[in-house]
Amino acid sequence: MSAAPELGNRKYWAKPSSMPRSICPAMGISRRDPIYRKFSNSMRSLAEQFLDTSRNLDSQDPERWQKFFRKVVQSHPFVTKFQDSWPVEAYVRRHLSRTKWLHTRKATSTNSVRSNRAVAGVGGDGNANDAPRRLRDTSTQSQVTISSSASATSTAPSASIALSQSRPRARVGPAPSASPAAVPAPSGVQVNAPPPPPKTSPFKLREETVRQFLRSLNPTLEDLTQRFISAGLVNKKCLVALAGMPDWEKDKLLRDDMCLTPFQSRVVRVGLGELE
Repeated sequence: MSAAPELGNRKYWAKPSSMPRSICPAMGISRRDPIYRKFSNSMRSLAEQFLDTSRNLDSQDPERWQKFFRKVVQSHPFVTKFQDSWPVEAYVRRHLSRTKWLHTRKATSTNSVRSNRAVAGVGGDGNANDAPRRLRDTSTQSQVTISSSASATSTAPSASIALSQSRPRARVGPAPSASPAAVPAPSGVQVNAPPPPPKTSPFKLREETVRQFLRSLNPTLEDLTQRFISAGLVNKKCLVALAGMPDWEKDKLLRDDMCLTPFQSRVVRVGLGELE
């Protein structure tokens, strides 16, 4: 269980009139404080365990929310020094807003891939392997039909057989072997289609591009290149994607995850604004 952080001489912290943009200053602790980092990591883990991360806080099941809240207070009793334990709600509200946005973005991407497959005419359940399988089924059915026809033709009435036996037999050469008729492929289906060319990964490392972006800032933050790469900002596509995210997402990545100072974060935000 977490020990209570140093909260000055105050024994009780009133709830702010509105949720603060930055939680740490309102709590009276540093963003780099080990206890706050442990608290934030625990909140994300417990949210995955108890809550529906595809919905925002107001859409959560009340019973699951109560279980989550009790577990947080049990693990981090220092939150009771704040009126209504408001840091719990403030943090998880922002966290669920982010996870809901990620779920929506993933669902949109999945639907786009399915639409592209439908337009390409793959058909069926979207599996390209269905085409050869349907072709084999059609071919097998045709062969069965041909064999049945041949069997019916070879069966004649007994009178015809007797008449045939009474006549002299002519010498004939070997009968040509019958081969089943070729079955055309179903319309709109491409059999043995070549695999699509591999796509370039959007996360291919372009260290010099990241370094050049940080060097262009005023003042330069080139010494943070490796920190940006470690956080996944490995090329211009990643930087442009970060520029298009909501402001609170940028602050969370730059200040919470990458531990940039407020000044460094603002310098980066200015540079990202020029990429949009």
